[in-house]
Amino acid sequence: MVFDIIHSGEAWVVRYDRSTRSMQELTPRTLRCHHPILSPTGSNVFFSRLDGNSCHIWAMTSDGQQMRQVTRGRVIDTPLTISQDGSALYFRRENWHYRFGTPVYEVWKISLGAPLAAPHCVGPGFSINASGEILVSVVHSQNGLAPAILVKEVTKERERHECDGYVPDISPDGTSIAYTRPGTNWNTEIWIKDTAKGFEQVLDSSPGIKSAPRFSPDGKQVTFRLIALRDGEDAIVGITLTNRTVQRISLANLPANE
Repeated sequence: MVFDIIHSGEAWVVRYDRSTRSMQELTPRTLRCHHPILSPTGSNVFFSRLDGNSCHIWAMTSDGQQMRQVTRGRVIDTPLTISQDGSALYFRRENWHYRFGTPVYEVWKISLGAPLAAPHCVGPGFSINASGEILVSVVHSQNGLAPAILVKEVTKERERHECDGYVPDISPDGTSIAYTRPGTNWNTEIWIKDTAKGFEQVLDSSPGIKSAPRFSPDGKQVTFRLIALRDGEDAIVGITLTNRTVQRISLANLPANE
């Protein structure tokens, strides 16, 4: 498992070993690296790195070696998923070239097989599955309770309203969507919907604020960051979807910066 830690103005990527329950810092804290994802084989990590007013995607091996830049320019990019054969990276780009001062989210694709490959835009969206066939987007909802989450097959024109919520992530196989909804007393809930069966349920309604949920590369686990509001500790939480087993990685006692 890989995740980021943001603390005291610094951000760095960490790899967590489940068997030893140990953390390894993969990037220097001062580089401000965040939003990491693992390749399907687990051999490479892709992440965002802040550079002035831009945010580029970088890659490295899973032990933090061979760091290399993937996207360039005056852009704000966040990695989303890797194709199952490892040949392409899908990422989200914030397009600020519109009149109202808010970004339009676009999903882009770049080949990983050739150095200095040029990315191309797949279409408007917030998330995409690993095959690049299904886009998920978020638009203003008429009911005003939460934004509408829309699903669209890339080859088709029409999109459909799937559910309501925030910061959705689609599973690698495109059959499920994880997202957040406001709970009571400033708490955040994690929800999941099976788009094939139309079944929607709460994954986590524990107290605290949760970040955007993310599927693991194999689609078997949903992970998110928990910020405790009262009692308790900040943590990275992983929920196994088959049996609802919950794993909590405490962020209460971060190692000192050496």
